[in-house]
Amino acid sequence: DEYTTLAEVDDRIFSTAVDLQYSFEAINLPAPTDEKKLEFKLGENVKGSVWDAVGVAKRARDITLEVFADDDSASVQATLYKMAQLVLAQNASVQAVTYSLPNKHYIPVDMRYIGLDNVSPPSKAEVFMPIAAP
Repeated sequence: DEYTTLAEVDDRIFSTAVDLQYSFEAINLPAPTDEKKLEFKLGENVKGSVWDAVGVAKRARDITLEVFADDDSASVQATLYKMAQLVLAQNASVQAVTYSLPNKHYIPVDMRYIGLDNVSPPSKAEVFMPIAAP
């Protein structure tokens, strides 16, 4: 389409690293009322709250893996949006979600110098090298 910046090829490996960050809404932590001022009254361990941090992390990871693997989206941006919306919907106290999925590029290694053809045709390549840009 007219928005694609990379030429269509059949030898490109789709590869990325997923970085997910989320933040919780502010919590109200009243000052202790005991004599020594040491006993804080913490909030309840409600699903999706800051006190459910392990559960939030598990749900966020599960959402990320499932949507990224199964979503038949037209763009990575649409998939990111869908994942973030689900993290917010399933965790009431999560205030903001940020994903980063930078492209990682790999090209076939030309091994003809050692008598192995790894580039003809490119779609049959088995050995790839990472590069900084496509």
